[in-house]
Amino acid sequence: MKSALIVDGEPSIGGILEEVLKSEGMETVTMAHGSEATDYARAQKFDVVFVDSSSPLSDGIELTRKIRRSGYNHRTPIVMITTPKYTGFLTEGFEAGASFMIYKPIDRTRLQRLVRLMQGVIENEIRRFRRVVVEVKALIQSGGDEVQAATVGEALSALTNKFGELKKHLYSDDGRLRSFVNVYVNDEDIRYLQKDQTNLREGDTISIVPSIAGGTRNLN
Repeated sequence: MKSALIVDGEPSIGGILEEVLKSEGMETVTMAHGSEATDYARAQKFDVVFVDSSSPLSDGIELTRKIRRSGYNHRTPIVMITTPKYTGFLTEGFEAGASFMIYKPIDRTRLQRLVRLMQGVIENEIRRFRRVVVEVKALIQSGGDEVQAATVGEALSALTNKFGELKKHLYSDDGRLRSFVNVYVNDEDIRYLQKDQTNLREGDTISIVPSIAGGTRNLN
């Protein structure tokens, strides 16, 4: 069953959203505070997110920005609920990462039409996002050398253990991946996946790309 995250400080609006979404076959999680919703969005994948930009509790604009930076939901459709405040509001909402806008007071019929309109976008995201837990280790090859790893972190650790000089180029003294080092799995930036906990499957390609002058090393 598809799932929706609703973040709105007004119980009456949250109730309307729950009613319509459930009638369309969706499970809902409803909360009022944006700070609490941020943690949920980082920990769980949703098929659509509704945020209220006009409520100080939900702080929809900032919450949308945070969701777009999260691993699980950075491409999840986001519907922003709003009351037009000023000329540039639409621009601000879409720049923050909103996919759709809906205005207060919410009309049930229009909301239902929007939910049905979004089904194609939701289905595309479901196909893109694989809800598969990888339990086997992938074989990572670099030239003639091989290491086994289940996650990106394991792969990098094994690689730097094998090639000691590489570690100082990838990691700072406190053990963090250097800010100018970008790591991709099949062209997906791990910062928008699960970072170093991103799971690997056989056939995946890890690319280490410095964001300053330098080259790319592919690990197949």
